[in-house]
Parts: sequence; C-alpha cells; structure tokens
Amino acid sequence: MPIDFERIPPKAAVPLAPRASLVLWGSLLVLALCIGATMVISLWRESHKTDTAWFWLCAVGYPVLIWAFSLFSTLAYSSAARASALANNRVSEDAEAACHAAASKPLTVYGYSWHYSSDKKENSLQSIVDGKVRSELRLSAAERDREVLARWIDVPGEPFYPSNELGEHTRHLAVCEWLIDQMLSDLELPLSALPGKSTLHVHLCLHSNLKTQPVIDRICALLKKLGKFDLRISCEDVFALFTTDAWLDQKDENTFHLVIAIELRNAISNVLGGGVAEVGVAVLLGYVSKPEAGGQPAVHLHRPVKSGVDKIADAIGLASRWSGASVQELSTVWIAGLQEDDVGLVRRSAKLDEQTQLISIESSIGDCSAASGWLALALAAASAGASPNPHLILAREDDEMTALICRKERD
Repeated sequence: MPIDFERIPPKAAVPLAPRASLVLWGSLLVLALCIGATMVISLWRESHKTDTAWFWLCAVGYPVLIWAFSLFSTLAYSSAARASALANNRVSEDAEAACHAAASKPLTVYGYSWHYSSDKKENSLQSIVDGKVRSELRLSAAERDREVLARWIDVPGEPFYPSNELGEHTRHLAVCEWLIDQMLSDLELPLSALPGKSTLHVHLCLHSNLKTQPVIDRICALLKKLGKFDLRISCEDVFALFTTDAWLDQKDENTFHLVIAIELRNAISNVLGGGVAEVGVAVLLGYVSKPEAGGQPAVHLHRPVKSGVDKIADAIGLASRWSGASVQELSTVWIAGLQEDDVGLVRRSAKLDEQTQLISIESSIGDCSAASGWLALALAAASAGASPNPHLILAREDDEMTALICRKERD
C-alpha cells in the first residue's frame, strides 16, 4: 500500500498558555462591584436593613462570584483549547513519524554490473572515483581522420570498421551479446542464490538498432541456467529510478527486480558527437535481506524523492532522513542528467560539505541517456559497499530530479 503523507492531519496553531491580565481583570472586578452595588442600592427596599449579611452578600458577594466565574471559565476555555491543539499536533506528529518510519524501509541491492568499456582498468570504479575516466575526444569509428567527443564499446577480438546501417546492426548485435554475457556473468552468484520459488522480474531498457525479442530470448536462456525462479520480462523505452518507490510500496519479499539498461550508438555508420556514450548496466534489487551466498557487500537502496530542480535541497534532506543519515555524512554524490555547468549549482543549493565528492556521469563517462540514472545507481552501490558513509544519487528525469541514497546495511 502506498505511503500517503496527504492523510496526515494538519497541525493546529497552539495558543499561548492562558494568563490573566491584572489590569483587565482588575478593571472588570471594579466594574462588577460598581454595577452590583448600584443595582442593589437602587433596588433595595427602604424597609430592609442595609447592615445585614444579606445586603453585603448581594452588593459585594454576588458580583465577586460572577467575576470569579467569568475569570475561571475564560482560563479553563483557553487551557482546553491549548490542550486540544497540543493533542491534535501529537496525533499529527505520530502519524507523520509512522509514515516516515514506513518510508525508511529500504530495498536491498543484491548485485550490480556496468560496462562502458571493454578495458577492465578503464571500466573500474576506482578509475572513475580517481577522475581518470573522462569524456574526451577520440578518433571517430566512422571517419578515421576526425576526432569526436563520444564513447563507444569495442568488443574484444571483434574489430569493426566504418560501414553502413547493415554493418552497424551487426556491430550492435555483437556488442549487445557481449554486454549481456558479461553482466549476467557478473551477477551469477547473487542470481544463483535467489530462492527457487521466487519471481524474477526483468526490466529491459534497450536503445539500439536491434529488435527486442532476440535480446529477450538470449537473456531468458542465460537466466534459466542460473536459477529456477519464475521469470518475467518487460520492455521499457524509459525506465525511471523513481519506479523503486512502487517496489517499496509493494513489500513483496518473493519478487526480485533485475534492471538491464543498454544504450548503443551508431558509432561506425555516423559521426558521433555531443559527448554521447554506449553503456550496459544491470542492477538486481529485492525487498528482503541479502542471501549470504551473494558475495557482494550488503547495500541498501532507500526510498527515492522526486522534486523540481529548484527544490533539490528539500529532496536531499528528505532522502537523507529516510536513510537515517545526515547531509553532512554524504561522501559522494553521483549525478546523472546534468551538464557540468549545473553540477556546482547542486553543491550550493543543497549546501553540501566541501569534502563531498561530486561525480557527474556526463562529465566522466558521457551521455548515456536513459541508462545514466541506473549507471549512477550501480556505481553508488559499489562505492557504498566499500565505504561506511552513505552515497547520494541525483538523476534528472524529464524536468524533475530524483534523489535517493545508497548505504551499507546498518547494524
């Protein structure tokens, strides 16, 4: 069931503690005595004595009693209104705390794999963290005498030369098969450790010249060798990181999600540019605790927060709260979908610590389009597994920012 923060009762304004004004209530007492005495004297029969207790009770006692009743009634009403507002706010705070507690339940990252290069050293996490991987000029694969700002994957042992669309299709087929083989090989241990009666939902996001069915068939053939889980596959043109919010709401311990995002470019048939990149990334997620045979550090992925670009600080604050971390604890921020000029704006608007490292997918690897956010998640999960500090993922999807935090499982 989705967590509905809209159902939290609104807080009420709490009145100040009731205090009787000496000037006001002193004036009212004098007024009550004057009115009471005047009325008693004007209405008192001449035949009745005025030196009796009854006379003074009517002239002084009753006005004082009326004044005292008014005073204590006003104080009691104010106290009741204050107590009611405080009680309402306690209910609101309890409901809000319950919602935040429910929202703090994370997914577990069982495994991850990424390949933007066939060179293992260049493809390593450490190369990105150290700043050795940058989106730089290289000779075009379509026109050998031109330099382009782009990145594409060279399959080991299968060189490709400038060609047409048919040759590009052949290259895409080779690259896609190589990526799928490599990524599922990297995930062999966690996939093999999944319970036999569980459901594995594969979410394929493929951008290439290939038809999806042959790719699906290859994925199914490889996965069936790794486990006896119930296999389901769906194809998505764009698969947002915020989808993890719905998976958290489902709380299904028998369903695991394998996201496979592949972004291929026409590297040998067209002159690339604009910092585009090819990449394959896979992330295995689930709601239950990590199987011991998985072989990867236990990393939790916390609930995502969506906001406008101008409210990114609020989104980071809420994502931090759900992860049980503070903004000051963040060691690295992985940013996808923002240009380099906008990265500094994130630090200033979110008031991040100067020691917090900001790594832009576009500046380091290149523009991976729909796969950028999942690549940032995979890199953050790998980095968080080796670090005690939480890692933040910021991904721009359409005109909104999605913020979510990866961190090592807490004791």
